Amino acid sequence: MDHKSDRSNDDPASPKPSEGNIRPTIQDAPGETPRSTRAAEQVLDSTGAYYISGGALSRVVNRPGRGISVEQVHEQTLKLVLADMINWVVKGRDGVEHPINPPHGVVQALMHGQDCGLPVLNGLARQPYFDPDGRLVTEPGYDAATGIFAAFGEAECPMVKPTRFDAERCLEYLNGFLREFEFKSEADRAAALCAMLTAAVRPSLPTAPAFNITATGPGSGKSYLADVITPFAGPEDPYRVSFPERHDEAGKLIITVLRERPPAVLFDDMQGNWKSLGPLNRALSSSVTTERLLGSNRTATVSTRVLFLGTGNHVEPERDMRRRVVTIRLAPRSEKAALRKFLGTPVADLREDRAEPVACALTIIRAFQEHGEPHPEGLESIGTYEEWSRYCRLPSSGSVYPIRHKA
Repeated sequence: MDHKSDRSNDDPASPKPSEGNIRPTIQDAPGETPRSTRAAEQVLDSTGAYYISGGALSRVVNRPGRGISVEQVHEQTLKLVLADMINWVVKGRDGVEHPINPPHGVVQALMHGQDCGLPVLNGLARQPYFDPDGRLVTEPGYDAATGIFAAFGEAECPMVKPTRFDAERCLEYLNGFLREFEFKSEADRAAALCAMLTAAVRPSLPTAPAFNITATGPGSGKSYLADVITPFAGPEDPYRVSFPERHDEAGKLIITVLRERPPAVLFDDMQGNWKSLGPLNRALSSSVTTERLLGSNRTATVSTRVLFLGTGNHVEPERDMRRRVVTIRLAPRSEKAALRKFLGTPVADLREDRAEPVACALTIIRAFQEHGEPHPEGLESIGTYEEWSRYCRLPSSGSVYPIRHKA
């Protein structure tokens, strides 16, 4: 096992291979907690799974049936992990090394140390994403420059230098997933396309608005449209939660959810408007947010690079939320909308194979960049969301790439 360290081989706290065992050995001694901690950090870092996220020791996990996520490492779990990965020893008075459990001081230092040497995790990407310079990152694994862990195969979403024709073809293809939805206007259809692009590149964006899918009555396809949009963010199901009613509820929700880095958060079947709540406002207009931890006086700072959506009848954003939420309106033409059936299977198609739709979303954005990022006349800029406008709002505008919607 290769442990990167600038410490000499004579350092007793440096991890060393143990004879007859592939696990490294760390010798602890009085006053050696800092060095033992750094040696343990090397072992954790070598796995590629352990990071500092939201100010806490966390790990990237891939649960069968649940997909990839980030979970905070609790003290008892850390003890078991350190005991399983490392041979801990202490030298007795007789000069012989004796096995011990992971030292309490090392465990506490890893759990609560502010100077932890593990890399900081800013987000998860389920497909190629753009770095701050606009470069498309296609390599899986952790990227130190962005702090993003990319969880996708190397062969997924192959990209070439796209043309305007490629972008128009891809927009037609994505519009096919929306063909049977009855939007109130073409602007609402464009907003749905924009939501797809936003979902596909949300880890690339420091800020992005939420999307509100609303209609005048039940059975209009609101939740179904949300299920069409969220696969662009990742193969895992979105976190379906209730919209918070109070400031403290919003703070707890935001810090809990964002620490786990889901691909999307869906406020499904909202019974009221998008209320202006400080924690949610900050999550939608800042690249990071700091909230108090549940049952603690400590705070945690987390990245906000997660897609937020909501569905509900007659739902609108209130006050400060109006500039933070894009509304997509559905207007069923039938009086018995709840009895209407979709002829196609867009959700099933996306779940079966999302690589091509996601590649199309990335192609549209890259073609827009290659085309010089034209700004349609009359389309005003939106403060706080400049990057989102460049990557999602403008490329999905029909005035940039004309779309011929099929009936």
